[in-house]
Amino acid sequence: MQEKKDDQFQNIVKSSKQSIVFLKGKKFGLTSGVGIGFFVQPDKIATNIHVISLPIVKYKVVTAKQYEIEKTPIHNRVYETMKKLPLRGYPKHLRMQENRVPELSRNCDETAIYAIEGVAACDDKNDLVLLKVAETGVPLPLGNSDELQRGDPVSIVGYKNKKYKGIIGNILSGHNSDYQLLIKAKISPKDCEGLSGGPVLNSKGEVIGVVDAGGRLPSDSDIDTYSMIGAIPLTALRRLMENTEQIESFEEWRNRPRVRAYCKGKLGNWEYAAGKHNKAIDHYNDALRWNSDLADVYYNRGNAKEYLGDTKGAIEDYDMAIRLNPEFANTYCNRGNAKDDLGDTKGAIEDYDMAIQLNPEHAYAYCNRGIAKKALGQHEAAEADFAKAKELDPKSEK
Repeated sequence: MQEKKDDQFQNIVKSSKQSIVFLKGKKFGLTSGVGIGFFVQPDKIATNIHVISLPIVKYKVVTAKQYEIEKTPIHNRVYETMKKLPLRGYPKHLRMQENRVPELSRNCDETAIYAIEGVAACDDKNDLVLLKVAETGVPLPLGNSDELQRGDPVSIVGYKNKKYKGIIGNILSGHNSDYQLLIKAKISPKDCEGLSGGPVLNSKGEVIGVVDAGGRLPSDSDIDTYSMIGAIPLTALRRLMENTEQIESFEEWRNRPRVRAYCKGKLGNWEYAAGKHNKAIDHYNDALRWNSDLADVYYNRGNAKEYLGDTKGAIEDYDMAIRLNPEFANTYCNRGNAKDDLGDTKGAIEDYDMAIQLNPEHAYAYCNRGIAKKALGQHEAAEADFAKAKELDPKSEK
């Protein structure tokens, strides 16, 4: 049975390769990779806004590449074309070869390059953008994210260091949701880097979501054998595909207030990762001035405020983040921590309950709920939570 599942996974990864692209930016003669995208229509590529709205280097040219794609060699393409021409005036030496199979292989490895003309549509609430492509590619089939159930197997495909790869995961939560899918993937958190913008595929090889791992959903655990990955449900992508706009240049598109907000939020994340929490908050403030309904920014600003000791301010930001995205388990867990810091233990437990409801494998929520229950004298219930946290994450401690 496992062998059959592995074969199915390999077939999905292989058949999807022709639709996956590696996005690259170019400015001042320098190029660098920016993320993953995939064809959803012959002339349109889907990816995340944060993948191509880089805050520091604003690329003038963005291209999409596919590495090691099987294509018919040029001499065979010419041969096939000339075969279809009328025989009159057809060169004699080629007429004699008309029924002869070319000696060289019909397939060879090439690098396919697609020029991106601009932006066809974007959804700044769900971090989605459609790019218009000059050439045509092979779109992936679209599935139905509303049919997903907890435990359903999924595949995530993309490029890492120019190497095409696929990983296996299972749906944890978020099915029948317009907000976010949560996927448990059999891969270390470090190996998840760079998958943003790639497709999440069901067992039929159909798209049911778009990976949004770029800072929105960090791993809930330190375990090196699996990761929690967030994805935008297909319902949001379908709505975007139905509302394509007039093609905008990258320069015009990046000047949109909401896109500029994404750039500011990205800068804030970089400062936060560097331990510069005050500077991070400044960037998050700028981002919210440009766009006041970014749940991620409120969540991240709340984390920065909590780190600096502004617990009440952190709770206010977590409240806003939950109002905008009520299905993000980490926000409830962090708000629970903040409430507990202020002595609201019962309120903290309610938030931990919600985090576990959204993500039944949230080890931190179990562990923190156990600590809160123990403080209330609920020792048996606390030990049960500690045991569950230990089961999910052997590194978790009371």
